Amino acid sequence: MFAQFVNQYGTQILYAILVAVAGWLGTQFKAIYLKYINDKTKKSVAQTVVKATEQLYHNLGGEEKLQKATESISAMLAEKGITVTDLEIRMLIESAVSEFNYSFGGKKTLMIDSSAVASAVATTAGPGEEGNANG
Repeated sequence: MFAQFVNQYGTQILYAILVAVAGWLGTQFKAIYLKYINDKTKKSVAQTVVKATEQLYHNLGGEEKLQKATESISAMLAEKGITVTDLEIRMLIESAVSEFNYSFGGKKTLMIDSSAVASAVATTAGPGEEGNANG
């Protein structure tokens, strides 16, 4: 009886299982790909915004530039449907500013002071990570 069932429906069941596995693998690969693309997009947008902020708002101070850059990055990424946290925006900006400044003579100033970043990291730390800004 079992042998007859396997002979009659075995290949159909096997095909169904293979299709399900292939579908699951496809969704996993898509999720990994989208994360990679979103990370590259975030970095690219941050670099573009930092350069534009330096060009457009050269007469503003560091905190004002930071605010303009934060607003611009949030808006541009929202248009692309990419979600981003405030802390992530700050880190992207600081990374882009560091690269920007290094490419123009090695000057290593930040838009905001490092204590503000450490404070932001400490306030957004998850349970058991309180105040651990070093990871």
